[in-house]
Amino acid sequence: MANKVKVWDISTRAFHWLLVIAIFSCWLTMEMRWLDAHLYSGLFIAFLIIYRLIWGIIGAKTARFSDFVKWPWHAVRYLLKSFNRHDDYHAGHNPAGGWMVIIFLLVILSQVISGLFANDDIGFSGPLADWVVKQSSDFATFLHGWIFNALLGLIWLHLVIVFFYVLVKKQNLVKAMLTGKKPAQQAPGAEQLFFVSSFRIVLAFILALIVPFLLF
Repeated sequence: MANKVKVWDISTRAFHWLLVIAIFSCWLTMEMRWLDAHLYSGLFIAFLIIYRLIWGIIGAKTARFSDFVKWPWHAVRYLLKSFNRHDDYHAGHNPAGGWMVIIFLLVILSQVISGLFANDDIGFSGPLADWVVKQSSDFATFLHGWIFNALLGLIWLHLVIVFFYVLVKKQNLVKAMLTGKKPAQQAPGAEQLFFVSSFRIVLAFILALIVPFLLF
């Protein structure tokens, strides 16, 4: 069995899987017209996104934006050779994967913000819908639905890429995000990784709670 090294901290992994559950919850509650539950799910996503933005600054090395956000041409160069079975390995996100993270965060953040101003023309409205005129709220409602469709497309693309890595490149990204570990040969520079104290998790948690709490 290949030696394994830790690359993902518990905070990053928890964010990833809680976000999956929260997005599914938002979809389900909207389909079932459980609008109060949909609001809670959306506020929880707002908390998660804010937490991840904070963690991208003060968290473990592989969680930091400075570690995986590269110039766009690095991502393009990586994609051009991505069909090679044995491409360059990265302990954390590769350059293209890093941009995928940024796009996901921006799209989900846009979804959350539009939802705060949206309404259903029946009696339910987002926490900030009364701050704007009805036409603006209606436009936010339109964006909320359109952005969700874009998010679904991103999710499908993400799943295709993950399965491509598992089946073709023999890199089990799902297992790594569950266990936090990768085979040592697939994590070059792992000796330079660092992880932070639980105090920073608590700090990020408290800071991320402030905005959803104030909105509600």
